[in-house]
Amino acid sequence: MKFGKSLRREAGLKWNERYGDYYVEYKLLKQHIKNKLDKKLDAAKSKHSYFETLLLLQLSKIDNCTKTRMKALQNVLQKCRSYPSKDENMDPASREEVLKLVKNCKRRMVRLSAFVKLNSTALRKIAKKYDKKVLGNVKYRIP
Repeated sequence: MKFGKSLRREAGLKWNERYGDYYVEYKLLKQHIKNKLDKKLDAAKSKHSYFETLLLLQLSKIDNCTKTRMKALQNVLQKCRSYPSKDENMDPASREEVLKLVKNCKRRMVRLSAFVKLNSTALRKIAKKYDKKVLGNVKYRIP
């Protein structure tokens, strides 16, 4: 399966509905590269400003989503801290509630980790495509 399709599939998963719009718009970036090649623009004269802007917007979108998700995780952890420590006597209902919160937190961390890894891979791959197709293997560095 091609990377762009797997990225869209991941973004469209049922459990990921709230964050589907926060994945890298890989297709848009790829289309920009294709248009740049079709128009045979001189890469040296273009200064990469539009591509740079697109990348920075994508990075900002991912960063904002990650911060939001991290804040939600912090809230869950804070709720866990409000329960008595395990050394104290805890009633079974409270213990069950803490276990649910911990499992929920773990699930969210795994999903956040997958989100970050997939998006960082998308940004790396699209920058590599830009380097190869537009710049002719000249290394392009995102500021």
